[in-house]
Amino acid sequence: MNRLKLLTTASIMLGIPTTAVMAQGTTTPPAPSEAGASDTGLVDIIVTAQKRSERLQNVPVAVTALGGQALQDRNITDTKALTSAVPSLNFTQSASFAQPFIRGVGSRGTTSADEQIVPIYVDGVYQIGMTAGIFKLDSVDRIEVLRGPQGTLFGRNAVGGAVNIVTRDPAFGRPTAELGLGYGRFNDVKVDFYGSTPLSETLAANISVLRQKDHGFSRDILRGTHEAGSRTTAVRAKLLWKPSDALSAKIIGFYVSAGDAAGVASFPYNGSTAARRFDPAVVLGRNYALSNSFSPYADSKTYGASAEWNYDAGSATLSSLSSYAYFRSQFSTDNDATASTNPSPLANSVFVGTDQHYTFTQELRAASNGEGPFHWLVGGFYLHDLLKNPAGGFYNIPGLSVSNRGTTESFALFGEAQYDFTSNLAVKAGVRYSKDTRSVNTHDILLNKNIADKRHWDDVSPRLTIDYKIANNQRIYFTYSQAFKSGLIIEPILTASINFVNVVDPEKLKSYEIGFKGDLTSNFRANIAAFYYDYKNVQVTGQANLPSGAIFSFLQNVAKERIYGVDADFTYVPTRDLTLGLGFSWVHARYINFPNASVQVPRPDGLGNMGATVNAAGGHVQRTPTLTVGFNSSYTLPAQVFGGSLRLSSNLAYSSGWNFDIIGRIKTGKYADLNGRIVWTSADTHYSLALWGSNLTNNHRLLAVAESAGADRVSRVRPISYGVETKFKF
Repeated sequence: MNRLKLLTTASIMLGIPTTAVMAQGTTTPPAPSEAGASDTGLVDIIVTAQKRSERLQNVPVAVTALGGQALQDRNITDTKALTSAVPSLNFTQSASFAQPFIRGVGSRGTTSADEQIVPIYVDGVYQIGMTAGIFKLDSVDRIEVLRGPQGTLFGRNAVGGAVNIVTRDPAFGRPTAELGLGYGRFNDVKVDFYGSTPLSETLAANISVLRQKDHGFSRDILRGTHEAGSRTTAVRAKLLWKPSDALSAKIIGFYVSAGDAAGVASFPYNGSTAARRFDPAVVLGRNYALSNSFSPYADSKTYGASAEWNYDAGSATLSSLSSYAYFRSQFSTDNDATASTNPSPLANSVFVGTDQHYTFTQELRAASNGEGPFHWLVGGFYLHDLLKNPAGGFYNIPGLSVSNRGTTESFALFGEAQYDFTSNLAVKAGVRYSKDTRSVNTHDILLNKNIADKRHWDDVSPRLTIDYKIANNQRIYFTYSQAFKSGLIIEPILTASINFVNVVDPEKLKSYEIGFKGDLTSNFRANIAAFYYDYKNVQVTGQANLPSGAIFSFLQNVAKERIYGVDADFTYVPTRDLTLGLGFSWVHARYINFPNASVQVPRPDGLGNMGATVNAAGGHVQRTPTLTVGFNSSYTLPAQVFGGSLRLSSNLAYSSGWNFDIIGRIKTGKYADLNGRIVWTSADTHYSLALWGSNLTNNHRLLAVAESAGADRVSRVRPISYGVETKFKF
């Protein structure tokens, strides 16, 4: 009945032409030849959300697309900052583990064997590993955020949606180069370079280099050190070969070494820490004044290559994408988030976690060409991942160290077929079959004991879309879809001596969505989508106690969640110099049946945590704000300033706040983020100078939360930041 009421209400709303889906292109008005239906500047952006190159407004999928200029305008320099531009996306983290949520569906795991359910793709390549989702953005052409389950085409655990990052391709024509220099608060130094050149009439290459480093925005009050610093060294090179209009091939190589300690440089929430049991006078850190036993860190290194080719065979286009990547992550945390002077193992314990992924993927596709009424796409996907020597250990607590080795092998077949019954009505049906095999081998270092396990899961995920064009540049659509996240074997990170290997069942989401996408006038675009989710066997992090008294994390299945809501977007371009955007997301997300939720609660003495079991039914789904609203603007002064153009941009994001944990002990509270940017560009566009500011409201909301027996370790977002950048183009 609730589902019927929601869809009926949405159907009525779709008849109102002043409502909006988050489907917004770059905010920079293009040249008239690129402006589509209007010289005022409503932007057409080409996306690959359905594994084809299509005009965004013609895709019956809720997608937010941000071009490279829009990312610069909004000071979006890393994946975490995407939250400020996409109201439906809440990009959170736990320690160094990325936990993006879209419409209340997101990644909750904090172990190396888990995978994202809002997966991130870079140039079409799946990024595995929970710590692989936080990184700096460099030389990005566009970012597509797909909302709702994408189980048919993207597959691979895309239950909540997907984030597709597309970097710049080499260009034919004259060689070009760009050099950027920047300096900001907290001694933030940035140098980036991009170069592209043709090597022949059929061969072109490019390279992008980024070097960034800051000393951190927190300080240890006892040791006098800067904390929560970040650094990145990134290199990406592409070789593009186009011997004919029918054939193209692209080879990409990359290397990234990075560190971001913002999520692990922490303090004990509300001052509750196990250190006070052994040293009542211990100095407690708070906010940006920390007191840790050492400098926590979160470092990663990744390198790899991919090869993509596309061949137009006339009636169909054949495509192949192969990739190999090595990813290594290591992080350390102070278990009680306090520098205790007492030598107690619990109070002074240090957790160090390491994981290494060796990942190969292969995707093959064939897609129909032509203008006939029947269109189709079929493909296959294969993934093999070796998780080698992931190790975790609490120093000073003997027996809680293990080493692990695990493999994941995934195979899928997928396809979609569309038939255009009329020029206005199209029906599309698709399905994906997935089969996953996982195996683990855990070694207890102290007891010299091994535990091995192997499991198989398979799934069939269908999708049905009815797309109806109600007027020129206006359409409504209805989609029923399913998505599947594979079951998991989570290897112990503490000890195998308790004979514990954590196995969880696959989770399944059924989605009903109705939407409208339309250009209502030559300068006003309005999109809206309403959705309803049935979500079962949801994998949620739980907490329990070991015989030693330490708390360990594991995954557990929630019986059921119910999620529904509306997300919307308006884009208004009154002149070619001014672009305004307004978006919002309203989500109702609740645990429906969760009788034995394993959680952590403060000890009665307030000195650390202990495990407990509660009935969480009726509670808010974690990391899901009920209401988010975003407003962005970009204005170029019509008159020249110092012989060049002056551009003013801003982005304001409001959130009603969310719970970090299952029972809502730790919350962000409501907040607003404001970013701004002023850019002067020379008349020949060869030089530019920019002033920027981030978190200009200087809100101090929580960034990351990690629960342990020692404390609820929390850290706050980077406070108000500002800086200057200059760019030279040759």
